[in-house]
Amino acid sequence: MAVLTARLFRFHAVPTWPQRFGARLVIYVAMTLGAWLLPPWGALIALAAVFALGWRIHWGPWLRSLGWLWLFILAPLLAALVPPLPSKAELLPAAYRCLTFLALLSASQWLSASSTVYEIRAALSMLFRPFGRRVANFLSLGGALALCFIPWVLEQMDAVRQAGELRGVPSRKPLLALRALSIPVFVRMIEKARHTAEALELRGQ
Repeated sequence: MAVLTARLFRFHAVPTWPQRFGARLVIYVAMTLGAWLLPPWGALIALAAVFALGWRIHWGPWLRSLGWLWLFILAPLLAALVPPLPSKAELLPAAYRCLTFLALLSASQWLSASSTVYEIRAALSMLFRPFGRRVANFLSLGGALALCFIPWVLEQMDAVRQAGELRGVPSRKPLLALRALSIPVFVRMIEKARHTAEALELRGQ
């Protein structure tokens, strides 16, 4: 149980700047809002800031581990390419949305990789404190689990993809791979949720 808990909760974070979680959270919110509200420059600035602040994060393996999430990132552009082929002016907004999705995922990865579960929960607890201590504890724990769960899901997706390639599932055909390997990923997610619930119950959370 201790090994399983350590796999989910991040006790040691990747060093980054700023060191205080509150400041990183403010930067994350600013990058997210900028990417959403000011495309494409907001997304480009957010990506540049993420890669500069998180230069110690191994971005290459992370980008490769996204796997099927590239379908979600590129969905606006793929939808725009459906015949009849659109003009260049019509393709640009779709490309901007793809860039925005990539910026949002990168910012989330930076915040998650550079933060421990204790930092995340403490900051969220202070944020939700006006709703009462019990509600704040519940919401902060849920938010911390969600942020720490994202890297684990990406890791499992990459592991399942590699296992599928060994079994002959063609990874170059994303739709076929998604249909063949989605069930193992969901099964692992359900198992992880069950074990996490048991660990929290034993801790009295």
